[in-house]
Amino acid sequence: MIIANKKAFTLLELVIALGILSVGILGVLTVLQEGFRFVDKTRQDVVAINLAREWVESVFTIRNTNRRKRSWKRDECWLLQDPFAPVPTTACQTSPWLGSWTYLLQRAYYSGQYYPMLSGGWSELLDVSDGISANESQFALCETWTGRTSCPGGTWSASEWLFYRQIIGKWLYRKDVSVQGGEFIDCPNGSTPLSSGFCGDERAKEFRFCVRVGSIKQWTNTIEQCAVMTNFLE
Repeated sequence: MIIANKKAFTLLELVIALGILSVGILGVLTVLQEGFRFVDKTRQDVVAINLAREWVESVFTIRNTNRRKRSWKRDECWLLQDPFAPVPTTACQTSPWLGSWTYLLQRAYYSGQYYPMLSGGWSELLDVSDGISANESQFALCETWTGRTSCPGGTWSASEWLFYRQIIGKWLYRKDVSVQGGEFIDCPNGSTPLSSGFCGDERAKEFRFCVRVGSIKQWTNTIEQCAVMTNFLE
């Protein structure tokens, strides 16, 4: 007589095996999902940092263009928002200056070239932590053939993440004094005569500003890069 000794999984053992296998697969999928999220967020942060750097460099370009276009008063006209705005030869204070406000970077077309310029003068600070309000939508970025720029009417038209950015003026300081860090001077936004007597001359000064970029997708994040710009290049 031949006796066959066969072993087989019971139903309970099969359920346990499937449970262990499912936990392992879910663990791998969770790790992959978090990895993709980390890569996605890192890319978003890199884009935001580069957008901030782009605008920091653009503000310096505005300063340099002002100095070269108005070389006869280069140290007095360096804060003009628009380097190509009509300015009397005797003074630059009648045109809008950079000051302690928030601005949008725009492009102006002159002689076949695009040049950066600033517009605005708002007091509102960009904050994406609680979503975007109607007023803050003016800082949205849109895709055009010249790159990302402000959206007409604050309407978003790009297909990627929602990015918002603004330039924040952090006051103007005299540097030809012994005061540590410089002495703050109050310079109106170019619309009135300068009461302090130090704004529109050639004495050493620095303008402190920051660029704030907010991004929104599955999360919200804000980065800020700051810089110091002087009226002297040497």
